[in-house]
Amino acid sequence: KPDFAFFGQKDFQQVKVIEQMVKLKNMPVKIVTCPIIREADGLAMSSRNIHLSPQERKHALVLSWALHQLKKSYVKEASEELRKEAIELIDVEPNVQLEYLEIVNAEDLDNNISQEQKGIIALVAAKVGQTRLIDNMILV
Repeated sequence: KPDFAFFGQKDFQQVKVIEQMVKLKNMPVKIVTCPIIREADGLAMSSRNIHLSPQERKHALVLSWALHQLKKSYVKEASEELRKEAIELIDVEPNVQLEYLEIVNAEDLDNNISQEQKGIIALVAAKVGQTRLIDNMILV
């Protein structure tokens, strides 16, 4: 029986499900979320990245770029407006098919948030070619 279990922040929703399961089952294990490691160009490290062609990899960078723009602008505008702007940034890249981009409460994944609330995260998933990529960034 482990005392600790380590999971990557990149799979943030999975971490939240596991945390809830541990809590509900009253398991004596501490879930530790490890930060996302990024490639030099900003792409979140993933075993799936090897499936990207060099061109697809360039297209995939729009995901981390959009998240960085969200983080940079978050205090300036309402989250729904920012979410729409980030979606528009991604939609400009025709080789990226956005599945979702959501701004949610990092504790319970609820998208009913206020701008001054702390613990807000942006989550994104998209297909680049045949490869499904996920990424996220804590905004505040």
